[in-house]
Amino acid sequence: MTLDIDQEAMTINLTKAREILGDIVARASHGGERTYITRNGKIAAVVVPAEQMKEIDQLLERLEDLEDTITALEFDLNRENEKTQPLSEFIRELEAEDNT
Repeated sequence: MTLDIDQEAMTINLTKAREILGDIVARASHGGERTYITRNGKIAAVVVPAEQMKEIDQLLERLEDLEDTITALEFDLNRENEKTQPLSEFIRELEAEDNT
């Protein structure tokens, strides 16, 4: 999965981020800014404002709930399309197979 960097967000390497961590946190908490931290040229972490993270967590929970709902609906749909039979008939068929 490739992460697209927000053009307004700051991108900084890990070494520099260690030096100015207090500033990065202040920009997030007071200025609402995101900071992408890179290691070896690849995004390793993102510092985001706490409120944004809460919103992201809530959205992820809703997404998981939607995925569960879709799975349940697909199961119900598949079950409706399958032929069902009474348990007693199923058992008779199994016993008949065992006797052959």
